[in-house]
Amino acid sequence: MYALLRVWLGTGSGRVAALTGAVALMFNDVFVIHVGNYNIIAAASWLPWALAALHLAWERPAARWRAAAAGALALSVLAGHAQLTLMVWGAVALYALWGVAAAWRAGHAPQRAVAVGQVFAIALLLSAPAWLPALELQGYTARAELSYAQASDFALPWSGLAGLFS
Repeated sequence: MYALLRVWLGTGSGRVAALTGAVALMFNDVFVIHVGNYNIIAAASWLPWALAALHLAWERPAARWRAAAAGALALSVLAGHAQLTLMVWGAVALYALWGVAAAWRAGHAPQRAVAVGQVFAIALLLSAPAWLPALELQGYTARAELSYAQASDFALPWSGLAGLFS
């Protein structure tokens, strides 16, 4: 998180703010409450790296930053926690949409959109060893025979989405 905030805030007076943000992330409930759930921590910890690398891929258009962002996203998949991986990918996708929309006025939106597409395509390819077998085996799980109503009995209610996003 320190690296991400240094990228966003730039050099200069941003060190204290970046350190404060890094400490806040370090002590948030995902990392404190789930201290024994290594796959949750491993999946969540790649979010700042993916965001920083994607931002650098836009600011300094080099293949290495796109590869770094894709690698961070792929490692979140390989960490093995589906829900946190979806949250990481969703957060990066929202940031990517915001970045493309913000670049629209300057005329850089097509370049940013291509970079985002490359990042997600490479991440999908790199993480294929994890999600391809999962797709193949999903029909053999105990949940495969459940109806939608049964499968969603203990799901997050619509009113709980505010808590999920916060």
